[in-house]
Amino acid sequence: MRTINRLECVLFLNKASRIGNVNNNIEEAQQLEVDCILVTDGHQSKKRLEATGAKVIDDLQQLKTLPF
Repeated sequence: MRTINRLECVLFLNKASRIGNVNNNIEEAQQLEVDCILVTDGHQSKKRLEATGAKVIDDLQQLKTLPF
């Protein structure tokens, strides 16, 4: 059985979102046809993540405040 890491995919109100911390996660989300949320806790800058056009948050706790 495969383990899913905390940043892989989250389900909110019957809507899947790809959660990640690198800019290529947006490509994965597009292939899955789901929204992408990027977290600035990785090695890529916030500016680089924002350039993808995805939602960008600074902390996973902010997921609670996003409109889904």
